[in-house]
Amino acid sequence: MKKILLVLYILFISISSYAQDFGGVHTSNFLPLQNIANDPTGIVRDSTKWNINVLSGQVLFLNDGQSQETDVFQKLANTGILSLDKLLGSTSNITVANGKIIFPSISYKFNHKNAIAVHFDLRGNGVYRASHESVAKLFKDVESPDGLDDLQNENLNGIVNTWTEYNVTYSRLLFENDKHEFAGGVTLKYLQGGGAGYFNMDGIDVSYDKTQINNLDFDLSYAVNETLYEITEDGKVKFNGDSGLGANIGFSYIYKDPNQKDKPYLFKAGLTINDIGSIKHSNNKGNKTYHVSMQDVPYSRFQGVETLGALIDTLKNSVDFKEIDGDDYSLSLPTTYAINADYCYSKNIYINASFSYQPSVYGKVIKSFKTKSVTTYLTPRFENKTWGFYLPMRYHNKLGANAGFGARWKGFYIGSATVIGNLFKSDSESSQFYFGVNIPIGKTI
Repeated sequence: MKKILLVLYILFISISSYAQDFGGVHTSNFLPLQNIANDPTGIVRDSTKWNINVLSGQVLFLNDGQSQETDVFQKLANTGILSLDKLLGSTSNITVANGKIIFPSISYKFNHKNAIAVHFDLRGNGVYRASHESVAKLFKDVESPDGLDDLQNENLNGIVNTWTEYNVTYSRLLFENDKHEFAGGVTLKYLQGGGAGYFNMDGIDVSYDKTQINNLDFDLSYAVNETLYEITEDGKVKFNGDSGLGANIGFSYIYKDPNQKDKPYLFKAGLTINDIGSIKHSNNKGNKTYHVSMQDVPYSRFQGVETLGALIDTLKNSVDFKEIDGDDYSLSLPTTYAINADYCYSKNIYINASFSYQPSVYGKVIKSFKTKSVTTYLTPRFENKTWGFYLPMRYHNKLGANAGFGARWKGFYIGSATVIGNLFKSDSESSQFYFGVNIPIGKTI
């Protein structure tokens, strides 16, 4: 099995599981297509008949975050799950790839109460995790036990899941009077799988002496679909895997003060459930489970091991190596639940608060992936039709606090959800950047 590297596109094709899309401008009332995942009702409340997203991208970097035994928060890196020399060469216990890109897309407002959007996204995420730093060191050309700890019931695992989404969003104004508005929106997704797979070394027990590994015992399972294998063969990005279905759903409420007509609203609240669905991978290059039990293993046994395939070939020389062929496997989308509230302080000054919760990602295929993600944002902003300035302040249950800045001129925007906070950190854990162009067309409806 050749070395599997996730090509550079993985930096741009995923929604971050612990942050809003486009943190900062995610609160804007003038970017309905970019914020359609955060608020699918935004397209019906937009003032123009047409909106065209030319291109939007978001990249999230996480640097050398240390994980506890069950931590599965995500960390961006351009490495692949089966390229062990890259993964194990990191000083970090956890490495993750995340990002997002929205290709040209369009929304159309039929009338005051109905709107539709068609949008095409590339997405994916990849996670590598070791429960103990000595697990990674075990496969890094170890020559002596110095600095290594005996291990009991530890694990080493990784997963990559990439896909394209062909989306249709419909939004409708369900109720309206002088003070109140209530709207709903739903996004239906056709999912086209890309490269996907995982590996899991579980129940790792190991003990050492000065000349050899006394005992090494663990269960190893892995699955790689045909598309991920083909990417490694010819180096070309492909999304020709199995298909699936998904959905987002959202509702929003607006309260307007008839005595303050200079404000678009006084208060807005929303609820969304994103990424309901999964892709079942049946066209597999390999889906196997092994039990490994080795005694009196020389430290030289794992020298030169750079890929999962090389590791398996090495392990086949062990005393006890049992192989079980697996069936099809499914990878769910990273379902997220979010609520947000937006208060209009004056004509162009707002403050937004949001809370999102994501249950354990991929826990069905790798049981040690059980960490839940909770994110809170507080975002003051100034914006009118021409200009917008945004100050997102974030707190994440694993990453802690951070702050950023975003700016918009008409349909052009750029920003970062972390740039301000990182100025005050000597060793920043995360960096997020985004950009995009949106073109409103047509008369106000």
